Amino acid sequence: KKQAVTLLNIGAIYSNKGGLDSSIFYLFNSLKIFEKLNDTLNIATTMQNIGILYNKLKEYDNELKYLESSLDYAKKLDNPRTTTAIYNNIGINLKNMNDYDESLKYYKKAIELSLKSHNKNGLAHVYNNTGQLYELMNNYDKAVEYYMLSYNLRKDTDNKKNIAKSLLNIGSLYTKKADYKQALNFYKKTLEIAEKIDSKDLLLEIYDALNEFYVINNKYTEYNQHRYKSQ
Repeated sequence: KKQAVTLLNIGAIYSNKGGLDSSIFYLFNSLKIFEKLNDTLNIATTMQNIGILYNKLKEYDNELKYLESSLDYAKKLDNPRTTTAIYNNIGINLKNMNDYDESLKYYKKAIELSLKSHNKNGLAHVYNNTGQLYELMNNYDKAVEYYMLSYNLRKDTDNKKNIAKSLLNIGSLYTKKADYKQALNFYKKTLEIAEKIDSKDLLLEIYDALNEFYVINNKYTEYNQHRYKSQ
């Protein structure tokens, strides 16, 4: 079992560094050992990791195949967090394949299970993903509702970056709804956190969002100020 866990960890390292072909090699070898050991939890986890890897390769059919297999194993266990994560990942997969109705079904399953198991972090994540899905469906009222649900769970945590991302999502939605006063309010809160934690990627995102906001509102002086910051 130690060998399988080591192979799994090596696969994860390669995946994080972008070595996807090497990662697949190690994950499949890890899976073979877990299957011989009949280790249900690690089979489910490894299959899920393989599915996520196929997502990075944009091989969505293969991703769905392994996520569904992972779900079959996870359902044999009393492990709601693992099952929730798989439901969520299947929802993401179906969203990427533009099957929004089916995606929503899996997000709702993930939400239901997260509520039952009091999985606050998982619930915040799924609420956020559900908001993104409704945004893609142009249902902005529902999108804001779910983004707010996610934010309300995240706001008292130590993960400032996730808090800022929730605020940014809400601000972007209000921009789309042409509620510019609310949009600017949420953008300013996002910027405050991004500057405080010195998150370069988040700062670029909020500067871009503010640039778009100022152009829409014909505030070109403010636009020019932030344009240089985003470059």
